[in-house]
Amino acid sequence: MDDFTRDSANAIEDRYGADICTVIAFQKTRGGRVEGLRFEGLGDRVALINLRSRAKGIGITDSKDITVVGVSGYGLVGNVVNARGTAAVDSTANVTVTDSYAERSSENGFNYMGGTSHMVLTNTVSRDNGFHGAEFGSHYITVTNCVFTGNKTGISQVGRYGTFTNNILSNNRLEGFNFQWNDSRAYDGSYNTLSGI
Repeated sequence: MDDFTRDSANAIEDRYGADICTVIAFQKTRGGRVEGLRFEGLGDRVALINLRSRAKGIGITDSKDITVVGVSGYGLVGNVVNARGTAAVDSTANVTVTDSYAERSSENGFNYMGGTSHMVLTNTVSRDNGFHGAEFGSHYITVTNCVFTGNKTGISQVGRYGTFTNNILSNNRLEGFNFQWNDSRAYDGSYNTLSGI
């Protein structure tokens, strides 16, 4: 992913989360698996000016039942894994990312945006990223046994009904965990459970 730099990302106009540089894309797909890949780029851990100009190792949109295992990303300008829904709250669902790694991304290590539900992130490490270790706008998310260290924020959650258990949050530059408030009734960061930190 060396041809896509932070400067080129910042020069792109916000296009509502447009896929600018994506290696593997699941779009309107039912079922899929990615295993054992490594993505490398020229990210320098400096957050993008325009966080909507997204580059991804793996991009998942309006898809269900996707599994990502043993994937790592180093120095990506965007996210290692980014999932989002566009049609409805549940247009992307049942995505599991496990045993994966993100380091020195300019944006988030892992990102489940709005329109997602019933998502899982487990046994992952997200460190030294420019923005969040993991950012979620997801309902009914489960995040367990993950390490978030050296990011701007370890975990940020604006969705509802999340369960966050046995995660390590250390040395993040702004905050370890942030339950965000959003004026939208559907995404107000409520009814989440945080335990075992």
